[in-house]
Amino acid sequence: MHSGVIAILFTAMYFSVPVFVISVLALLNICIYLKRLEKNNFEVPDNKRAYDNDLSKLPRTEAVENKYAGDSRLGGLISLAVYAVFVTLDIFYQVKWVAVEEDFTFFFVLFMIMHLFFLIFAVILFRQGNTADYVDNTDIAWGRKVRIPIAKTISILVITSIIAVFGLKLADTMTDYMHKSRQQKSVKVISVLSERALADVSDRLI
Repeated sequence: MHSGVIAILFTAMYFSVPVFVISVLALLNICIYLKRLEKNNFEVPDNKRAYDNDLSKLPRTEAVENKYAGDSRLGGLISLAVYAVFVTLDIFYQVKWVAVEEDFTFFFVLFMIMHLFFLIFAVILFRQGNTADYVDNTDIAWGRKVRIPIAKTISILVITSIIAVFGLKLADTMTDYMHKSRQQKSVKVISVLSERALADVSDRLI
């Protein structure tokens, strides 16, 4: 019973960490959004229902657009950096196990394909730097697309990176287990063959 309670507590702690991280990122995103609204000369009301989530209904002292267009370039660079890190980890995983004559190329290829997300995401972000087609989420769109803000970009990268790290760790642990299992089987086979050989030699000598 005691061990079951401990297991439940550890499980709860394990799942509470990502929930806490996501909550913090969501709060950060909201805080940055409201702060940027003020910097873009919008008068932020206490109740968002007062303007039906429509920025064009908010009082504004001065028109400002694409003030944060640099978010796209910064986010793209961060995404490229994350992609480079995971490609390095993928290569390290492959080299590590090839060195001990274990072929898990399937996992390597799978991770390389999965981690292309960061490269594709970087391309999308760089494209959103176009101020003719995109505007900030604190701007009035007027038919244009809204770019992903830096806070949301970081949130997406953090969450997907956690998932990617978990996947790599899981694959490495599983590979290590399979490698040790094969080694143990090899040792047992060699031990059995040695015993049989010794027994056969003993019988011949007798």
